[in-house]
Amino acid sequence: MIKRKMAYTLAIMTLVLALVMASINLVAAHVPPWKIQTYSYIVAAPDHVGVNQRTYIVWWVVGMPSGPPATAAGVGGYRWVNVTIKVTKPNGLTEVIGPLVSDAVGGGFVAYTPDQIGTYKFELYFPEQIMSLNNPVTGVPGSPSPYVGDIYLSSTASTTLIVQEEPLPEPPEYPLPSEYWSRPIEGQNTAWASIASNYINPNGLAWFYGAQRFIPDAKAPDSPHIMWTKPLEDGGVVGGTYSIPGATYYTGLSYESRFSNPIILYGRLYYDTPLSDSPTGGPYVCVDLRTGETIWQRDDISPTFAQLYLYESMNQHGVIGDGYLWQVTGNKWDAYDPRTGKWLFSLKNVPTGANVYGNVYTENGAITRYVINYTARWLALWTTEALPSSPLVGAPGTTSAAYQYRPIGKEADMSKNYLWNVTIPNLPAGSRIYAAIPDDILFGGTSLQPPGVMFGLGTAPVFTLWALSLKPETRGQLLWIRNYTLTSLGLPSGNLTVLLGTGFPVDPETRVFVMNIKETMQWMGFSLDTGEKLWGPVGNPRAFNFYGCIGLGGSGQVGYIAYGNLYVAGYGGELFCYDLKTGNLKWKYNNTFSGLCTPWGNYPLFIGAIADGKVYVYSGEHSPNVPPYKGYKVRCIDAFTGEEIWTLLGWASVGAFADQGFPIADGFLVYLNVYDMQIYCIGKGPSETMVTASPKVSPVGSSILIEGTVMDISPGTKQHEQSMRFPHGLPAVSDEDQSAWMEYVYMQKPKPQSAKGVVVELYAIKEDGTSLKIGDAITDPLNGGVFKYLWTPPEKGTYIITAVFPGSKSYWGSYASTAVGITEAPPAAPTPATAEQAEKMQTTLQSAIEALQPWNIILTVLVIIAIVIGVVNLYALRKRK
Repeated sequence: MIKRKMAYTLAIMTLVLALVMASINLVAAHVPPWKIQTYSYIVAAPDHVGVNQRTYIVWWVVGMPSGPPATAAGVGGYRWVNVTIKVTKPNGLTEVIGPLVSDAVGGGFVAYTPDQIGTYKFELYFPEQIMSLNNPVTGVPGSPSPYVGDIYLSSTASTTLIVQEEPLPEPPEYPLPSEYWSRPIEGQNTAWASIASNYINPNGLAWFYGAQRFIPDAKAPDSPHIMWTKPLEDGGVVGGTYSIPGATYYTGLSYESRFSNPIILYGRLYYDTPLSDSPTGGPYVCVDLRTGETIWQRDDISPTFAQLYLYESMNQHGVIGDGYLWQVTGNKWDAYDPRTGKWLFSLKNVPTGANVYGNVYTENGAITRYVINYTARWLALWTTEALPSSPLVGAPGTTSAAYQYRPIGKEADMSKNYLWNVTIPNLPAGSRIYAAIPDDILFGGTSLQPPGVMFGLGTAPVFTLWALSLKPETRGQLLWIRNYTLTSLGLPSGNLTVLLGTGFPVDPETRVFVMNIKETMQWMGFSLDTGEKLWGPVGNPRAFNFYGCIGLGGSGQVGYIAYGNLYVAGYGGELFCYDLKTGNLKWKYNNTFSGLCTPWGNYPLFIGAIADGKVYVYSGEHSPNVPPYKGYKVRCIDAFTGEEIWTLLGWASVGAFADQGFPIADGFLVYLNVYDMQIYCIGKGPSETMVTASPKVSPVGSSILIEGTVMDISPGTKQHEQSMRFPHGLPAVSDEDQSAWMEYVYMQKPKPQSAKGVVVELYAIKEDGTSLKIGDAITDPLNGGVFKYLWTPPEKGTYIITAVFPGSKSYWGSYASTAVGITEAPPAAPTPATAEQAEKMQTTLQSAIEALQPWNIILTVLVIIAIVIGVVNLYALRKRK
């Protein structure tokens, strides 16, 4: 009775409010209606372009004094209608654009591509019209206004467009980086979106439908270069005396999975940490993806997936800042800020249960869930999107507040936040959804296994698969439904187990879905559009491949779809690539012989990720003993040829027993190495080049020695152990020696004695600015990364000597410069005589002296006579006195 009285009261209040609003409108209306002058405007932007080059014709109309359409608000209220634009081309021909409808502020635009050189004329015509409360297209009412019923007079405007033969330059497209880079990416570098990515939805259990390994938008490492390592907990060899020699720390590889659900957003890595033997209980940590440095941590949260939501409305544009980390508790989702870890808002009454399929991300980053009711025969699509009716907006409804994203601080009831709801045909009882391709197809069916069996063994006598359309025009309609038996599949009746391909079993590109046969380890392909069998059974793996995944060994084969192929691996230690269209084997990789290191013969292989044309596989095992098997590796395989690109020692794990996928983003791959319980980040690192030349000044014709180093300056080289072992820095090495070098630096393995360095290009810049190539040098990583080159400058002057390391698959490039001076040569010194010349000169002088000997005697006699005469005369003169 009380509820009924409240309902009556609310109804009466609503009616009274409506009457009051109507009376306000009637009182406020102008009687007689006003005639309001309007002003039209039209602009070509830009107003001159090249022929066949696009421009925009922008127009708007205002009424004085009311301005834009007086009742327009959000999607409701009046819009200018029947607006036309007359176009007169240079050749005199005309065309009409329209009729056009304005937006809420009274304007609009059209794209126009001229096809003639010359002057175009655009004439806007706004016809007389009467202001209304309702949107003339949708009928949605807007805001009350005294101008309702007033007459807006017609008006015109015109503009011109100059079309020239020469096109205007297109907006600049900035190139991809050739040097080390990090976030943020400056907003004009739009092409960089091709190398930047995130990892928002951990791939999930290998044996669970919906699990994926394909990351189509990620760049992935071409080299095993290690950026950094970071301990998750104590690991590796314990030391001391135990009953098991060489005992190592517990890894949790059985049922206490470490490093589960890692997330990467905006160059930040998020993960849970263990506490003692428990896989969780330590803080939830955010670290820098490029450095491994901790940014923040919290002890009270544990998000499992993330979201980057692109919200577009009339006033808001772009991906919501920071994104969201989502923690799920039943049907409640809590959003946390990835940059700070702070709580943001909650979603309540999110659909859950056996009849819900998701999460499925849309192109704008919204998360959707398909909800199906087989009894009531309906299918609906729930979304996290901020619909105008959603509690996530400023004010649900039709006003502009309904197009303002305002979720912070709310506990939003999302029970009615559905995009659509359609009727579906009768489908078999016990059906479930296996896969959904948005706006394309919903694939489902009954269980392939009979009830009450262990590990899904056996095949139901009859199982049914079906497909519904998700295309907007036929949504909910049955595309096909088929019953299958072993006989109809061309298989012998009896104890065979047929399973849908685990992971995401359908391929939108080739339109194929797959099944596998557990006992024979073979595969079959079917048309996604008809359910018809296309090929199979195919496959002949090693017997150990009966165990297809690390954890649930009896789950059958595990295969992942990418690039039109099916990739299959398992305990057999082989990786197979099948063509999805034909079932033909394209290639097989089996370079995994383990000798006496494992009981498997080959090292087991499991697919960690498929990205950037590469398949990343790793070795693992359920509940391994201690000490662990030796020789496990992470392997990078060419997805199209099966060629081995690189390997790196490491017992990789993401989720351990759960066998989750490797997170990859921004070119970096991350995993836990249970050999030492450290997180490893693999990717291309920065380098540092140094160069000197001596002597600094020398004369023309002299040689100078150019020397320097190329060093790896990745954050890992500054970690305690590495900085103590390499106090002068870590030399860079060649790509082909990267694996052994990284194992030496970060895993305490022997130093590779044949490791080669990197090539350094040497250039000289003369005083006039011209450059010449000096030559190439190769660094020596076994001797500090030094390179050297002896060079003779060709002429006098000053030179800038530049050493350029162009980079490799392992390192970004770097360079350094120095300067030398070359002066004029000094005057030439006399050349010393040779022994033969000296002997000849001596003989000549002796002959000359001998030839002059008689003359010397005569001259001597004459001198003596003269002296005697002089003395006699002097005596005679004194005697006279």
